[in-house]
Amino acid sequence: MVKAFRLAMCCVLLAGIPMTKAKAETPEETIAKLELDVEEAIVKKDIKVLEKAFADDYFNYDFTSVKKHTKAEVIASIMSPDSALTAYKYTPFDIRIFGSTAIVQGTVHETWTYKGKDASFTSTWLDILEKRDGHWVFVANECAKVIE
Repeated sequence: MVKAFRLAMCCVLLAGIPMTKAKAETPEETIAKLELDVEEAIVKKDIKVLEKAFADDYFNYDFTSVKKHTKAEVIASIMSPDSALTAYKYTPFDIRIFGSTAIVQGTVHETWTYKGKDASFTSTWLDILEKRDGHWVFVANECAKVIE
């Protein structure tokens, strides 16, 4: 009985002591994860993730219309039942950090449908992020369709 009590107490005491310290993510790892989380949110049409990831003053330049679009316009386009992103296929992307600003560049093949028709394309892209209130957020994006 005493042995069982001591064993139980050791388990209780050990449970409160971290055995190993979790390795903190580097800023580059955090940004890469955010890039992939936003891609997944676009596929799933997860408005909560998108609202949090894009700064209120976010904008993107659309290569198809050569127009500047606001956060609200971009999210409305993603959420539209007319468009559906089904897959992203990234090549490795580069992340450069300058203080509280980061630039991320890469190439991606996006598998889309628009009004039931294939609208897939490959593009090069550049995201600009800023660390605000301790969190990285997208502040601007631009991409260009790769001519194949």
